Amino acid sequence: MTAYAVPSDDPTAVLGRRAGAFIIDGFIALVLMLAIGIPVLLSTVDGTRFPSDATAANRCDQINGLNTRPSDGTLTDTPTTAPSDTRFCVPVGSTAYIIEARDVLGLYATVFLLSVGVQVLNLVLLQGLTGASIGKHLTGLRVIREDGSPAGIGWNLLRFLLLVVADNQCFIGIILVFATKGHRRVGDMAASTFVVRKADVGRPVVVPGLNAPGAWAPAGGYPGTPGYSGVPGYGGGYGGAAYPGPAWGAPAAAAAPVATTPRAVDGPQWDAARDTYIQYDRASGAWLQWSEVTKEWRPIDT
Repeated sequence: MTAYAVPSDDPTAVLGRRAGAFIIDGFIALVLMLAIGIPVLLSTVDGTRFPSDATAANRCDQINGLNTRPSDGTLTDTPTTAPSDTRFCVPVGSTAYIIEARDVLGLYATVFLLSVGVQVLNLVLLQGLTGASIGKHLTGLRVIREDGSPAGIGWNLLRFLLLVVADNQCFIGIILVFATKGHRRVGDMAASTFVVRKADVGRPVVVPGLNAPGAWAPAGGYPGTPGYSGVPGYGGGYGGAAYPGPAWGAPAAAAAPVATTPRAVDGPQWDAARDTYIQYDRASGAWLQWSEVTKEWRPIDT
């Protein structure tokens, strides 16, 4: 049987990759909005050619002047009847480009809806179906639940809604990602999700100080234990060697006795008295404890 190892570091400590994914996703959204928004804008602009550059500039001055009030507060000679009737003019050479205010408002609504649509497709549908947005795929990240399973469309929708209404306000999301255990923003806390490396998918997320003791799992991992690797039973021995193996080495300092009966659920558990992990090995009928010095399991000190 194969032994499954657990990473020795915090699986959510991927802030550099998350920043890269954020930039990529934002750039993609910007490109798509410009690709659609610019043609829409140009279709609403009325370009009129004049005999000279000066004539076009004078015409724009006349049009733009109708949108202002003199300093004494009186209306101009030909005031607009409503804000939506306002026109703006920009001279480019001998051509005066004129756009109506109502068209500007329509363009704003189009760009806004397009932005939301792109984000929903990328951050909700794609991320819900595949576990990652385009940016996260390119940076090797995934969004998962605490048990290691993919977040799905529903939880990613909740993450997106809270990104819009909470995380984007006053940089709250960025602050929380850097300041919290598990590097979670408001959307992650509400959806019980974590952003981790692709290799950590399917493995329960264990973060020191958040849902695990202060000490982290040993570098060799806990082979084949349900609570860490998700694979029932034990792996191919501890540290890859058949158990029991050779002598375990010098005994550790004495600690409080531990129960000698098997637990109902196999797997490592934290022993505060010994300041390390212990677990019951059914194959040998003995309790074992993890040694950070030798990086191996050894008979427990009773």
